[in-house]
Amino acid sequence: MARKKSLKKAEHKIKDPKKSKDRKRVFALIDSLEGKKRKRPLDPEQVHDTVNELKKIPFHIQALERIVASNKYGLMKKLNALEILKDLGAITDDELYCSLKAAYGLIQDFQKFLQDDDIKNAELPATIIDRIYKLNDNLQRLFVHQLIDETKENSLHLLTQLVGKNEGLDSAIAESLADLPIPESSDLLHRIAIKTNNKAVTKTIKKSLYRLREKGIVTDDGKIEGPHKSVLRPTKRVSEGFLSTIDQFGDRLIWLIRPKATKGLYFFEAVINDICGIKEFRGVDITRKLYKEYMAAFKEESPMPMVEAEESYCRFLIEEAHKRTIQDGDSLPEEYLEWKDRIGKAPYEDKRPLIYSYYEKDKIKNDNHLKTRFATLFELPEFSNWRMGPDEIKKYKQVIQEANESKLVLTPIQKQERLTKILRDAVEELFDEKRCLLYKRRLEEMAYVLYKLGKEEDSRICLAAALTLNEKGTPPSHHLFLLELTEKGLSSAMLEEEQKAKETPSFIIKP
Repeated sequence: MARKKSLKKAEHKIKDPKKSKDRKRVFALIDSLEGKKRKRPLDPEQVHDTVNELKKIPFHIQALERIVASNKYGLMKKLNALEILKDLGAITDDELYCSLKAAYGLIQDFQKFLQDDDIKNAELPATIIDRIYKLNDNLQRLFVHQLIDETKENSLHLLTQLVGKNEGLDSAIAESLADLPIPESSDLLHRIAIKTNNKAVTKTIKKSLYRLREKGIVTDDGKIEGPHKSVLRPTKRVSEGFLSTIDQFGDRLIWLIRPKATKGLYFFEAVINDICGIKEFRGVDITRKLYKEYMAAFKEESPMPMVEAEESYCRFLIEEAHKRTIQDGDSLPEEYLEWKDRIGKAPYEDKRPLIYSYYEKDKIKNDNHLKTRFATLFELPEFSNWRMGPDEIKKYKQVIQEANESKLVLTPIQKQERLTKILRDAVEELFDEKRCLLYKRRLEEMAYVLYKLGKEEDSRICLAAALTLNEKGTPPSHHLFLLELTEKGLSSAMLEEEQKAKETPSFIIKP
Protein backbone atom coordinates (compact mmCIF):
# COMPACT_ATOMS: atom_id res chain seq x y z
CA MET A 1 0.00 0.00 0.00
CA ALA A 2 2.85 2.37 0.90
CA ARG A 3 4.49 1.69 -2.46
CA LYS A 4 1.21 2.45 -4.34
CA LYS A 5 0.65 5.66 -2.39
CA SER A 6 4.17 6.88 -3.08
CA LEU A 7 3.81 6.02 -6.75
CA LYS A 8 0.48 7.88 -6.99
CA LYS A 9 2.07 10.85 -5.23
CA ALA A 10 4.98 10.75 -7.68
CA GLU A 11 2.61 10.51 -10.63
CA HIS A 12 0.70 13.48 -9.30
CA LYS A 13 3.91 15.46 -9.15
CA ILE A 14 4.81 14.48 -12.70
CA LYS A 15 1.38 15.60 -13.89
CA ASP A 16 1.74 18.88 -12.02
CA PRO A 17 2.10 21.74 -14.56
CA LYS A 18 5.14 22.93 -12.65
CA LYS A 19 6.83 19.64 -13.36
CA SER A 20 5.65 19.40 -16.96
CA LYS A 21 9.11 20.20 -18.34
CA ASP A 22 10.66 17.34 -16.36
CA ARG A 23 7.93 14.97 -17.48
CA LYS A 24 8.40 15.97 -21.10
CA ARG A 25 12.14 15.40 -20.87
CA VAL A 26 11.60 11.81 -19.65
CA PHE A 27 9.16 10.98 -22.43
CA ALA A 28 11.26 12.81 -25.04
CA LEU A 29 14.23 10.58 -24.18
CA ILE A 30 12.16 7.45 -24.62
CA ASP A 31 10.50 8.80 -27.77
CA SER A 32 13.86 9.56 -29.33
CA LEU A 33 14.89 5.95 -28.84
CA GLU A 34 11.60 4.21 -29.70
CA GLY A 35 9.99 6.63 -32.13
CA LYS A 36 9.69 6.57 -35.88
CA LYS A 37 13.40 6.06 -36.51
CA ARG A 38 13.95 3.12 -34.15
CA LYS A 39 12.60 -0.38 -34.80
CA ARG A 40 14.66 -2.51 -32.41
CA PRO A 41 15.44 -2.65 -28.66
CA LEU A 42 18.20 -0.56 -27.15
CA ASP A 43 21.73 -1.90 -27.07
CA PRO A 44 23.65 -1.76 -23.71
CA GLU A 45 25.57 1.42 -24.62
CA GLN A 46 22.36 3.29 -25.52
CA VAL A 47 20.74 2.14 -22.26
CA HIS A 48 23.74 3.41 -20.27
CA ASP A 49 23.73 6.83 -21.98
CA THR A 50 19.99 7.22 -21.49
CA VAL A 51 20.26 6.26 -17.81
CA ASN A 52 22.83 9.01 -17.21
CA GLU A 53 20.49 11.56 -18.76
CA LEU A 54 17.46 10.31 -16.81
CA LYS A 55 19.24 10.49 -13.47
CA LYS A 56 19.29 14.26 -13.84
CA ILE A 57 15.46 14.38 -14.02
CA PRO A 58 13.24 14.19 -10.88
CA PHE A 59 10.86 11.21 -10.64
CA HIS A 60 12.44 9.49 -13.68
CA ILE A 61 11.82 5.98 -12.28
CA GLN A 62 8.12 6.72 -11.70
CA ALA A 63 7.83 8.08 -15.23
CA LEU A 64 9.38 4.91 -16.65
CA GLU A 65 7.07 2.75 -14.51
CA ARG A 66 4.11 4.64 -15.90
CA ILE A 67 5.25 3.81 -19.44
CA VAL A 68 5.45 0.11 -18.55
CA ALA A 69 2.07 0.06 -16.79
CA SER A 70 0.05 2.22 -19.18
CA ASN A 71 -1.92 0.89 -22.14
CA LYS A 72 -1.10 4.02 -24.15
CA TYR A 73 2.42 2.96 -25.10
CA GLY A 74 3.64 0.45 -27.63
CA LEU A 75 5.70 -2.71 -27.39
CA MET A 76 9.10 -1.14 -28.09
CA LYS A 77 8.57 1.78 -25.72
CA LYS A 78 7.63 -0.61 -22.88
CA LEU A 79 10.57 -2.88 -23.63
CA ASN A 80 13.03 0.03 -23.72
CA ALA A 81 11.61 1.47 -20.48
CA LEU A 82 12.10 -1.92 -18.77
CA GLU A 83 15.67 -2.16 -20.08
CA ILE A 84 16.42 1.27 -18.56
CA LEU A 85 14.70 0.39 -15.26
CA LYS A 86 16.82 -2.74 -14.99
CA ASP A 87 19.98 -0.69 -15.53
CA LEU A 88 18.86 1.78 -12.87
CA GLY A 89 18.52 -1.13 -10.42
CA ALA A 90 14.76 -0.66 -10.00
CA ILE A 91 12.47 -3.60 -9.24
CA THR A 92 10.92 -4.83 -12.49
CA ASP A 93 8.41 -7.47 -13.54
CA ASP A 94 10.63 -10.22 -15.01
CA GLU A 95 7.65 -12.16 -16.34
CA LEU A 96 6.41 -9.10 -18.25
CA TYR A 97 9.91 -8.46 -19.57
CA CYS A 98 10.19 -12.05 -20.90
CA SER A 99 6.72 -11.79 -22.47
CA LEU A 100 7.60 -8.54 -24.24
CA LYS A 101 10.83 -10.09 -25.51
CA ALA A 102 8.83 -13.07 -26.82
CA ALA A 103 6.44 -10.71 -28.63
CA TYR A 104 9.41 -8.85 -30.11
CA GLY A 105 10.86 -12.20 -31.25
CA LEU A 106 7.63 -12.82 -33.15
CA ILE A 107 7.99 -9.45 -34.88
CA GLN A 108 11.46 -10.48 -36.04
CA ASP A 109 10.16 -13.82 -37.34
CA PHE A 110 7.37 -12.04 -39.20
CA GLN A 111 9.87 -9.68 -40.82
CA LYS A 112 11.99 -12.62 -42.01
CA PHE A 113 8.88 -14.31 -43.35
CA LEU A 114 7.88 -11.14 -45.21
CA GLN A 115 11.08 -11.38 -47.23
CA ASP A 116 9.57 -14.33 -49.14
CA ASP A 117 9.38 -13.45 -52.86
CA ASP A 118 5.93 -15.06 -53.09
CA ILE A 119 4.61 -13.48 -49.90
CA LYS A 120 1.07 -13.03 -51.28
CA ASN A 121 0.73 -16.80 -51.56
CA ALA A 122 2.73 -17.67 -48.44
CA GLU A 123 1.07 -19.22 -45.40
CA LEU A 124 2.12 -18.67 -41.83
CA PRO A 125 3.81 -21.71 -40.24
CA ALA A 126 1.76 -23.36 -37.50
CA THR A 127 4.61 -22.74 -35.03
CA ILE A 128 4.33 -18.95 -35.43
CA ILE A 129 0.52 -19.07 -35.17
CA ASP A 130 0.74 -21.11 -31.94
CA ARG A 131 3.18 -18.60 -30.44
CA ILE A 132 0.81 -15.73 -31.25
CA TYR A 133 -2.11 -17.52 -29.60
CA LYS A 134 -0.04 -18.07 -26.44
CA LEU A 135 0.27 -14.30 -25.94
CA ASN A 136 -2.35 -12.76 -23.67
CA ASP A 137 -4.83 -10.23 -25.09
CA ASN A 138 -2.72 -7.20 -24.14
CA LEU A 139 0.46 -8.65 -25.66
CA GLN A 140 -1.43 -9.62 -28.82
CA ARG A 141 -2.56 -5.99 -29.11
CA LEU A 142 0.99 -4.69 -28.62
CA PHE A 143 2.34 -7.25 -31.10
CA VAL A 144 -0.16 -6.38 -33.85
CA HIS A 145 0.25 -2.62 -33.35
CA GLN A 146 4.03 -2.89 -33.58
CA LEU A 147 3.89 -5.24 -36.56
CA ILE A 148 1.62 -2.96 -38.59
CA ASP A 149 3.66 0.08 -37.55
CA GLU A 150 6.85 -1.53 -38.87
CA THR A 151 5.68 -3.52 -41.90
CA LYS A 152 2.65 -1.46 -43.02
CA GLU A 153 0.56 -3.14 -45.77
CA ASN A 154 3.10 -5.95 -46.24
CA SER A 155 1.71 -7.82 -43.24
CA LEU A 156 -1.99 -7.67 -44.21
CA HIS A 157 -1.97 -10.94 -46.17
CA LEU A 158 -0.51 -12.80 -43.19
CA LEU A 159 -2.81 -11.10 -40.67
CA THR A 160 -5.78 -12.20 -42.80
CA GLN A 161 -4.82 -15.80 -42.01
CA LEU A 162 -5.28 -15.10 -38.27
CA VAL A 163 -8.78 -13.60 -38.57
CA GLY A 164 -11.79 -15.40 -37.10
CA LYS A 165 -9.89 -17.73 -34.78
CA ASN A 166 -9.38 -15.70 -31.63
CA GLU A 167 -11.58 -12.80 -30.45
CA GLY A 168 -8.73 -11.02 -28.66
CA LEU A 169 -6.59 -11.17 -31.79
CA ASP A 170 -9.52 -10.03 -33.98
CA SER A 171 -9.97 -7.02 -31.71
CA ALA A 172 -6.24 -6.19 -31.81
CA ILE A 173 -6.11 -6.39 -35.61
CA ALA A 174 -9.28 -4.30 -35.98
CA GLU A 175 -7.93 -1.61 -33.63
CA SER A 176 -4.52 -1.46 -35.33
CA LEU A 177 -5.92 -1.17 -38.86
CA ALA A 178 -7.16 2.33 -38.05
CA ASP A 179 -3.50 3.42 -38.09
CA LEU A 180 -2.98 2.07 -41.63
CA PRO A 181 -5.08 4.35 -43.89
CA ILE A 182 -5.27 2.28 -47.09
CA PRO A 183 -8.31 0.66 -48.80
CA GLU A 184 -7.02 -2.82 -47.92
CA SER A 185 -7.48 -2.00 -44.22
CA SER A 186 -11.17 -1.38 -44.80
CA ASP A 187 -11.44 -4.68 -46.71
CA LEU A 188 -9.83 -6.60 -43.85
CA LEU A 189 -12.11 -4.93 -41.29
CA HIS A 190 -15.15 -6.12 -43.26
CA ARG A 191 -13.66 -9.60 -43.39
CA ILE A 192 -13.34 -9.61 -39.60
CA ALA A 193 -16.93 -8.35 -39.29
CA ILE A 194 -18.22 -11.28 -41.34
CA LYS A 195 -16.47 -13.80 -39.10
CA THR A 196 -17.25 -12.40 -35.66
CA ASN A 197 -20.36 -12.30 -33.49
CA ASN A 198 -18.53 -10.61 -30.62
CA LYS A 199 -20.03 -7.30 -29.50
CA ALA A 200 -16.70 -5.73 -28.48
CA VAL A 201 -14.97 -6.72 -31.73
CA THR A 202 -17.84 -5.30 -33.81
CA LYS A 203 -17.64 -2.03 -31.87
CA THR A 204 -13.88 -1.83 -32.50
CA ILE A 205 -14.43 -2.44 -36.22
CA LYS A 206 -16.90 0.45 -36.41
CA LYS A 207 -14.50 2.79 -34.61
CA SER A 208 -11.65 1.86 -36.95
CA LEU A 209 -13.80 2.34 -40.05
CA TYR A 210 -14.79 5.78 -38.74
CA ARG A 211 -11.13 6.70 -38.18
CA LEU A 212 -10.24 5.49 -41.69
CA ARG A 213 -12.99 7.68 -43.17
CA GLU A 214 -11.58 10.65 -41.28
CA LYS A 215 -8.25 9.95 -42.98
CA GLY A 216 -9.84 9.99 -46.44
CA ILE A 217 -10.36 6.25 -46.99
CA VAL A 218 -13.70 5.38 -48.58
CA THR A 219 -15.41 2.71 -46.48
CA ASP A 220 -18.78 1.00 -46.50
CA ASP A 221 -19.98 0.03 -43.04
CA GLY A 222 -23.61 -0.49 -44.05
CA LYS A 223 -23.29 -4.22 -43.53
CA ILE A 224 -21.61 -3.96 -40.12
CA GLU A 225 -24.41 -4.82 -37.74
CA GLY A 226 -23.68 -4.07 -34.13
CA PRO A 227 -25.68 -5.61 -31.26
CA HIS A 228 -28.89 -3.81 -30.34
CA LYS A 229 -30.27 -3.51 -26.87
CA SER A 230 -33.93 -3.34 -27.89
CA VAL A 231 -35.85 -6.49 -26.94
CA LEU A 232 -38.07 -5.93 -29.99
CA ARG A 233 -35.20 -6.58 -32.38
CA PRO A 234 -33.22 -9.85 -32.22
CA THR A 235 -29.46 -9.40 -32.17
CA LYS A 236 -27.11 -10.83 -34.72
CA ARG A 237 -24.77 -11.86 -31.93
CA VAL A 238 -26.97 -14.71 -30.70
CA SER A 239 -27.78 -16.13 -34.12
CA GLU A 240 -25.62 -19.18 -34.63
CA GLY A 241 -25.10 -21.96 -37.10
CA PHE A 242 -23.36 -25.34 -36.93
CA LEU A 243 -22.54 -27.96 -39.56
CA SER A 244 -21.55 -31.61 -39.31
CA THR A 245 -19.38 -33.64 -41.62
CA ILE A 246 -20.96 -35.34 -44.67
CA ASP A 247 -21.26 -39.12 -44.69
CA GLN A 248 -20.90 -41.54 -47.61
CA PHE A 249 -24.56 -41.07 -48.58
CA GLY A 250 -24.40 -37.26 -48.67
CA ASP A 251 -26.23 -36.76 -45.36
CA ARG A 252 -25.29 -34.05 -42.90
CA LEU A 253 -26.72 -32.38 -39.79
CA ILE A 254 -27.40 -28.65 -39.54
CA TRP A 255 -28.16 -26.64 -36.42
CA LEU A 256 -29.61 -23.17 -36.68
CA ILE A 257 -30.14 -21.04 -33.57
CA ARG A 258 -32.13 -17.83 -33.94
CA PRO A 259 -33.14 -15.35 -31.23
CA LYS A 260 -36.75 -14.71 -30.30
CA ALA A 261 -38.14 -11.19 -30.12
CA THR A 262 -38.32 -11.67 -26.35
CA LYS A 263 -36.29 -14.05 -24.18
CA GLY A 264 -35.30 -17.45 -25.45
CA LEU A 265 -34.23 -19.01 -28.73
CA TYR A 266 -35.56 -20.98 -31.65
CA PHE A 267 -33.50 -24.12 -32.15
CA PHE A 268 -33.75 -25.85 -35.55
CA GLU A 269 -32.18 -29.19 -36.38
CA ALA A 270 -32.22 -30.52 -39.93
CA VAL A 271 -30.82 -33.62 -41.62
CA ILE A 272 -30.29 -32.81 -45.28
CA ASN A 273 -29.05 -34.86 -48.21
CA ASP A 274 -27.27 -33.44 -51.24
CA ILE A 275 -29.43 -35.56 -53.59
CA CYS A 276 -32.92 -35.82 -52.10
CA GLY A 277 -33.07 -32.69 -49.91
CA ILE A 278 -34.53 -32.38 -46.39
CA LYS A 279 -34.84 -35.81 -44.77
CA GLU A 280 -35.65 -34.84 -41.17
CA PHE A 281 -36.45 -31.61 -39.38
CA ARG A 282 -37.40 -30.46 -35.92
CA GLY A 283 -37.85 -27.05 -34.33
CA VAL A 284 -38.21 -26.11 -30.70
CA ASP A 285 -38.68 -23.01 -28.56
CA ILE A 286 -35.89 -23.30 -25.99
CA THR A 287 -34.10 -21.31 -23.28
CA ARG A 288 -30.44 -20.48 -23.70
CA LYS A 289 -29.61 -22.60 -20.66
CA LEU A 290 -31.27 -25.72 -22.12
CA TYR A 291 -29.61 -25.03 -25.46
CA LYS A 292 -26.15 -24.95 -23.83
CA GLU A 293 -26.91 -28.15 -21.92
CA TYR A 294 -28.00 -29.88 -25.14
CA MET A 295 -24.82 -28.74 -26.92
CA ALA A 296 -22.62 -30.02 -24.09
CA ALA A 297 -24.42 -33.38 -23.97
CA PHE A 298 -24.19 -33.80 -27.75
CA LYS A 299 -20.45 -33.11 -27.81
CA GLU A 300 -19.91 -35.58 -24.98
CA GLU A 301 -22.03 -38.41 -26.35
CA SER A 302 -21.72 -38.09 -30.13
CA PRO A 303 -18.52 -38.82 -32.08
CA MET A 304 -19.76 -36.59 -34.92
CA PRO A 305 -18.08 -33.16 -34.88
CA MET A 306 -20.16 -30.01 -35.29
CA VAL A 307 -18.36 -26.85 -36.39
CA GLU A 308 -19.46 -23.22 -36.32
CA ALA A 309 -20.64 -21.67 -39.57
CA GLU A 310 -22.30 -18.45 -40.65
CA GLU A 311 -25.97 -18.81 -39.76
CA SER A 312 -26.90 -17.23 -43.11
CA TYR A 313 -25.03 -20.03 -44.87
CA CYS A 314 -26.83 -22.65 -42.77
CA ARG A 315 -30.15 -21.12 -43.84
CA PHE A 316 -28.93 -21.15 -47.44
CA LEU A 317 -28.18 -24.89 -47.17
CA ILE A 318 -31.66 -25.57 -45.78
CA GLU A 319 -33.26 -23.55 -48.58
CA GLU A 320 -31.13 -25.41 -51.12
CA ALA A 321 -32.28 -28.75 -49.65
CA HIS A 322 -35.91 -27.51 -49.74
CA LYS A 323 -35.66 -26.90 -53.51
CA ARG A 324 -33.99 -30.25 -54.02
CA THR A 325 -36.84 -32.03 -52.22
CA ILE A 326 -39.43 -30.33 -54.44
CA GLN A 327 -37.46 -31.10 -57.61
CA ASP A 328 -37.19 -34.74 -56.55
CA GLY A 329 -40.98 -34.93 -56.23
CA ASP A 330 -40.94 -35.72 -52.50
CA SER A 331 -42.96 -34.03 -49.77
CA LEU A 332 -41.33 -31.76 -47.21
CA PRO A 333 -41.40 -32.78 -43.51
CA GLU A 334 -44.51 -31.40 -41.80
CA GLU A 335 -42.52 -29.90 -38.94
CA TYR A 336 -40.34 -28.02 -41.41
CA LEU A 337 -43.43 -26.46 -43.00
CA GLU A 338 -44.61 -25.37 -39.54
CA TRP A 339 -41.34 -23.61 -38.76
CA LYS A 340 -40.35 -22.39 -42.24
CA ASP A 341 -41.38 -18.76 -41.64
CA ARG A 342 -39.38 -18.65 -38.40
CA ILE A 343 -36.25 -19.79 -40.23
CA GLY A 344 -36.56 -16.89 -42.66
CA LYS A 345 -34.97 -16.27 -46.04
CA ALA A 346 -31.22 -16.68 -46.30
CA PRO A 347 -29.41 -13.37 -46.93
CA TYR A 348 -26.33 -15.32 -48.03
CA GLU A 349 -25.57 -13.93 -51.49
CA ASP A 350 -22.16 -15.44 -52.30
CA LYS A 351 -23.54 -19.00 -52.66
CA ARG A 352 -20.02 -20.41 -52.72
CA PRO A 353 -18.93 -22.96 -50.10
CA LEU A 354 -17.50 -21.22 -47.05
CA ILE A 355 -14.01 -22.64 -47.54
CA TYR A 356 -13.33 -20.08 -50.29
CA SER A 357 -13.32 -17.36 -47.63
CA TYR A 358 -10.13 -18.92 -46.26
CA TYR A 359 -8.16 -20.14 -49.26
CA GLU A 360 -7.28 -18.80 -52.69
CA LYS A 361 -8.71 -21.15 -55.31
CA ASP A 362 -5.90 -20.92 -57.88
CA LYS A 363 -3.15 -21.36 -55.34
CA ILE A 364 -4.67 -24.59 -54.01
CA LYS A 365 -5.50 -25.91 -57.47
CA ASN A 366 -1.97 -25.38 -58.78
CA ASP A 367 -0.20 -27.00 -55.82
CA ASN A 368 1.07 -30.26 -57.33
CA HIS A 369 2.26 -31.53 -53.95
CA LEU A 370 -1.33 -31.60 -52.67
CA LYS A 371 -2.43 -33.66 -55.68
CA THR A 372 -0.22 -36.58 -54.63
CA ARG A 373 -1.83 -36.81 -51.18
CA PHE A 374 -5.54 -37.25 -51.92
CA ALA A 375 -5.56 -40.85 -50.67
CA THR A 376 -4.39 -39.71 -47.21
CA LEU A 377 -7.85 -38.23 -46.59
CA PHE A 378 -9.19 -41.73 -45.97
CA GLU A 379 -6.90 -42.00 -42.94
CA LEU A 380 -8.98 -39.29 -41.24
CA PRO A 381 -11.93 -40.25 -39.01
CA GLU A 382 -14.08 -37.76 -40.95
CA PHE A 383 -13.67 -39.92 -44.09
CA SER A 384 -13.66 -43.34 -42.43
CA ASN A 385 -17.13 -44.27 -43.77
CA TRP A 386 -16.65 -42.88 -47.26
CA ARG A 387 -16.85 -45.58 -49.96
CA MET A 388 -18.96 -46.49 -52.98
CA GLY A 389 -22.14 -48.38 -52.09
CA PRO A 390 -22.47 -52.14 -52.73
CA ASP A 391 -25.12 -51.68 -55.43
CA GLU A 392 -22.92 -49.22 -57.31
CA ILE A 393 -19.88 -51.49 -57.48
CA LYS A 394 -21.66 -54.86 -57.71
CA LYS A 395 -20.91 -55.15 -61.44
CA TYR A 396 -17.18 -54.49 -60.96
CA LYS A 397 -16.93 -56.83 -58.00
CA GLN A 398 -18.11 -59.65 -60.24
CA VAL A 399 -15.54 -58.71 -62.89
CA ILE A 400 -12.78 -58.90 -60.25
CA GLN A 401 -14.04 -62.28 -59.02
CA GLU A 402 -14.02 -63.63 -62.58
CA ALA A 403 -10.50 -62.31 -63.09
CA ASN A 404 -9.32 -64.00 -59.88
CA GLU A 405 -10.93 -67.31 -60.88
CA SER A 406 -9.51 -67.20 -64.43
CA LYS A 407 -7.38 -70.19 -65.43
CA LEU A 408 -4.98 -67.92 -67.32
CA VAL A 409 -1.49 -68.09 -65.86
CA LEU A 410 -0.39 -64.51 -65.09
CA THR A 411 2.57 -63.07 -63.29
CA PRO A 412 1.88 -60.96 -60.14
CA ILE A 413 2.63 -57.82 -62.16
CA GLN A 414 0.17 -58.82 -64.88
CA LYS A 415 -2.50 -59.58 -62.26
CA GLN A 416 -1.99 -56.17 -60.67
CA GLU A 417 -2.21 -54.43 -64.05
CA ARG A 418 -5.44 -56.30 -64.79
CA LEU A 419 -6.98 -55.27 -61.46
CA THR A 420 -5.83 -51.66 -61.94
CA LYS A 421 -7.52 -51.57 -65.36
CA ILE A 422 -10.77 -52.91 -63.86
CA LEU A 423 -10.59 -50.24 -61.15
CA ARG A 424 -9.93 -47.40 -63.64
CA ASP A 425 -12.76 -48.61 -65.89
CA ALA A 426 -15.10 -48.64 -62.89
CA VAL A 427 -14.16 -45.07 -61.93
CA GLU A 428 -14.57 -43.85 -65.51
CA GLU A 429 -18.06 -45.36 -65.78
CA LEU A 430 -19.25 -44.40 -62.29
CA PHE A 431 -18.11 -40.79 -62.30
CA ASP A 432 -19.78 -38.93 -65.10
CA GLU A 433 -19.88 -35.12 -65.07
CA LYS A 434 -22.94 -34.95 -62.80
CA ARG A 435 -21.44 -37.24 -60.15
CA CYS A 436 -18.09 -35.44 -60.32
CA LEU A 437 -19.87 -32.16 -59.52
CA LEU A 438 -21.70 -33.87 -56.66
CA TYR A 439 -18.44 -35.06 -55.09
CA LYS A 440 -16.74 -31.74 -55.80
CA ARG A 441 -19.33 -29.99 -53.63
CA ARG A 442 -19.06 -32.67 -50.93
CA LEU A 443 -15.30 -32.20 -50.75
CA GLU A 444 -15.63 -28.41 -50.65
CA GLU A 445 -17.99 -28.68 -47.69
CA MET A 446 -15.72 -31.21 -45.97
CA ALA A 447 -12.71 -28.94 -46.51
CA TYR A 448 -14.47 -26.24 -44.46
CA VAL A 449 -15.25 -28.67 -41.63
CA LEU A 450 -11.63 -29.86 -41.53
CA TYR A 451 -10.45 -26.25 -41.48
CA LYS A 452 -12.69 -25.39 -38.52
CA LEU A 453 -11.48 -28.53 -36.71
CA GLY A 454 -7.94 -27.17 -36.93
CA LYS A 455 -6.80 -29.65 -39.61
CA GLU A 456 -5.65 -27.00 -42.05
CA GLU A 457 -3.26 -29.14 -44.10
CA ASP A 458 -5.93 -31.83 -44.55
CA SER A 459 -8.38 -29.07 -45.45
CA ARG A 460 -6.07 -27.88 -48.23
CA ILE A 461 -5.69 -31.45 -49.55
CA CYS A 462 -9.47 -31.89 -49.49
CA LEU A 463 -10.08 -28.63 -51.36
CA ALA A 464 -7.42 -29.55 -53.94
CA ALA A 465 -9.22 -32.87 -54.49
CA ALA A 466 -12.44 -30.96 -55.09
CA LEU A 467 -10.94 -28.43 -57.49
CA THR A 468 -9.25 -31.08 -59.64
CA LEU A 469 -12.42 -33.14 -60.06
CA ASN A 470 -13.59 -31.07 -63.03
CA GLU A 471 -10.12 -30.20 -64.26
CA LYS A 472 -9.77 -30.31 -68.02
CA GLY A 473 -7.36 -32.96 -69.27
CA THR A 474 -7.64 -35.07 -66.09
CA PRO A 475 -10.09 -37.98 -66.54
CA PRO A 476 -11.81 -39.34 -63.40
CA SER A 477 -9.90 -42.62 -63.80
CA HIS A 478 -6.66 -40.76 -62.96
CA HIS A 479 -8.01 -38.90 -59.93
CA LEU A 480 -6.37 -40.44 -56.84
CA PHE A 481 -9.29 -39.65 -54.53
CA LEU A 482 -11.86 -41.33 -56.80
CA LEU A 483 -9.61 -44.35 -57.30
CA GLU A 484 -9.19 -44.77 -53.53
CA LEU A 485 -12.91 -44.23 -52.92
CA THR A 486 -13.88 -46.90 -55.45
CA GLU A 487 -11.19 -49.33 -54.30
CA LYS A 488 -12.43 -48.99 -50.71
CA GLY A 489 -15.94 -49.90 -51.85
CA LEU A 490 -14.72 -52.90 -53.82
CA SER A 491 -12.45 -54.15 -51.03
CA SER A 492 -15.23 -53.80 -48.47
CA ALA A 493 -17.69 -55.71 -50.67
CA MET A 494 -15.18 -58.49 -51.40
CA LEU A 495 -14.30 -58.83 -47.72
CA GLU A 496 -17.96 -58.94 -46.72
CA GLU A 497 -18.64 -61.70 -49.25
CA GLU A 498 -15.66 -63.73 -48.04
CA GLN A 499 -16.91 -63.39 -44.46
CA LYS A 500 -20.37 -64.62 -45.44
CA ALA A 501 -18.86 -67.59 -47.27
CA LYS A 502 -16.97 -68.59 -44.11
CA GLU A 503 -20.06 -68.30 -41.93
CA THR A 504 -22.30 -70.31 -44.32
CA PRO A 505 -21.44 -74.04 -44.29
CA SER A 506 -21.33 -75.80 -47.67
CA PHE A 507 -22.43 -79.44 -48.10
CA ILE A 508 -21.02 -79.73 -51.58
CA ILE A 509 -17.76 -81.65 -51.73
CA LYS A 510 -15.60 -80.08 -54.41
CA PRO A 511 -13.35 -82.45 -56.39
